[in-house]
Amino acid sequence: MKKLARAFLVVAFIFAISSGAFVAGIVVSPAAQHVLHREQSLSPRVSPSASAEADTSVFWEAWNIVQHQYYGNPVGQQTLLRGAIEGLVNALDDPYSAYLTSDEVAGSQSELNGDLQSLGMAIEKRDGRLVVVAALAGSPAQRAGIQSGDLIARIGSRDTASLTLSDALSLLRGPAGSRVSLTIMRGDSAPLIVDVNRDSLTIPLVTGRMLSDDIAYLQIAAVVASAPRDVITVLQQLTDQEPRGLVLDLRNNPGGFLDAAVEIAGQFIADGTIVSQHTRDGVITWSYSDNGKVLIVAGPDGKQAIPVRNTAMATDIKLVVLVNRGTASAAEVLAAALQERGQAILVGERTFGKGSVSGDYVLSDGSSVHITNGQWLSPTGRNVSGQGLMPDIPIQDSPGDNDAILARGIEYLLTGH
Repeated sequence: MKKLARAFLVVAFIFAISSGAFVAGIVVSPAAQHVLHREQSLSPRVSPSASAEADTSVFWEAWNIVQHQYYGNPVGQQTLLRGAIEGLVNALDDPYSAYLTSDEVAGSQSELNGDLQSLGMAIEKRDGRLVVVAALAGSPAQRAGIQSGDLIARIGSRDTASLTLSDALSLLRGPAGSRVSLTIMRGDSAPLIVDVNRDSLTIPLVTGRMLSDDIAYLQIAAVVASAPRDVITVLQQLTDQEPRGLVLDLRNNPGGFLDAAVEIAGQFIADGTIVSQHTRDGVITWSYSDNGKVLIVAGPDGKQAIPVRNTAMATDIKLVVLVNRGTASAAEVLAAALQERGQAILVGERTFGKGSVSGDYVLSDGSSVHITNGQWLSPTGRNVSGQGLMPDIPIQDSPGDNDAILARGIEYLLTGH
């Protein structure tokens, strides 16, 4: 099923470039066009209606004035062009739409494949504020005590209120071994000054082990491209020991590829819808049928049945899913599907609430425009944006060795309540 990553619509949680801070949002890959038989040109074009509404000659008037009248340090045309594109995207006033340079695109692809560097946390802009979505387990951010929901008021001496997300990422970026100082706002507490040492991360993103009382434990730290393969490997090792139940830990998981979430869901769900995406063109759904042997991707322009292998390994196992406010995006896709298909109950805190879908379109120079173009919905049509998923058994996450959420999940598996 690994080939699905290249075969159909890909949704990703865009990771910040070389900073270990992830840019919140879900990305739609042009690879989807091959499955849904949709032809879409990515070359610049202006419709007649757009031409009537926007006189682009005014832009060139301004361009020429800047080129010939500006008195100051010379600015290259490529720099001006990038600034114009950034201004175009920023005019959308959408925290999940952004312009990425070619270097940022290259860095994001390496991180989406599990090559994480530096801080190891996910961030987003919400209501003009820089918010921590999650800090990966074992990352420098987590070791420094940064938590999901923290507001980053300052990066060094810079106030983040006036920064774009791209600007914030540039300040967070730095070589391994260097340090960045963050001013953190947490609830009603006084501001915290947190120094974080940037580092190269070699965090295992999928791990598993047997706990006491024959309970299996599977943790997915991020839904990156390699996660489905690793889940199959670890899940096989765990199920070979015939556990009484399985704990799936998605806490502080900032998300990843939608196709990876769908693949992982296929280990627990043999039939039915996993997720749907609502766009301007219509609805796209991903469903399993034939006891997990076929994945059906259906959209406004067609439907394709994709044979898959190595699925439905754990459809009969008793399952609980651990979530908290750092569970976001593709991790919420997985949690929602397992909850609504009746395969698991959720234990922990309300999740982050990341339901936006974006298209990531690569431009001719290797840069890309990242544009919100839809919402993903759960199998029953829930939109998690801004509200998250409510756990079946709510319980507050506890720092340190006293893991109340894990303990409650194990209790449910052993007692049934």
